[in-house]
Amino acid sequence: MLLPTSSAHLGDVPIGIGRDDAKAAATRELLKPIYHRDDPTLYERATDWLSRLVGRLILKTVSAVPGGPWTILIIIAVVGAIVALALWRRGSPARSGAYEESALFEDDDRSADDLRAAADRAASSGDWVLAVQERFRAVIRGLEERTILDRSPGRTADEAAAAAAGALSSLASELRFAADLFDAVTYGRRPADPQGHERVRRLDQAARTARRDRSRGQSGEQMLAVPR
Repeated sequence: MLLPTSSAHLGDVPIGIGRDDAKAAATRELLKPIYHRDDPTLYERATDWLSRLVGRLILKTVSAVPGGPWTILIIIAVVGAIVALALWRRGSPARSGAYEESALFEDDDRSADDLRAAADRAASSGDWVLAVQERFRAVIRGLEERTILDRSPGRTADEAAAAAAGALSSLASELRFAADLFDAVTYGRRPADPQGHERVRRLDQAARTARRDRSRGQSGEQMLAVPR
């Protein structure tokens, strides 16, 4: 039997209430913030849902691919190797970004022969970066000694190659290659190899006997034979 509605109350909820009123009162009570302090946030619920979704997708992928997880690992390894090779090829020896270049010689007064000897020593010890650097400096210093180029202590590798190409158009492409390789190994920290050094060495040989263009537009017949 229900007590009269005018009877005593317990808190804010009357003692004598019907089933529907009691359910509504309980719902209002459970909506109070005190009962939800430890509930996960919207961000936590979203990340939990996303992690479960990704987990289900991975399981479906592994079960659908022949060989299971080993096949997935092999595919990932192959893709990673392809990406690494592409990045390496982009940066060697072509320029892959802006370099803050410094002077090619700075306070270096060595002769072309001294620089060639230094390149040979570096090559014999397997230091291909130093071998490329010294060999390219030998090319430019040799042209200065032959007065094909004026001495310019503050000139960069690019500027030296451009000036030399203006006087020796037949070697322009090899001078450009050598300057790019010098920049790549010096400022771009790219690896050098025997093939790159050999190409610069052959440029040095050709530059020692190359003759200045008679006219600025002369194309030249004595093209440098180098491995491509």
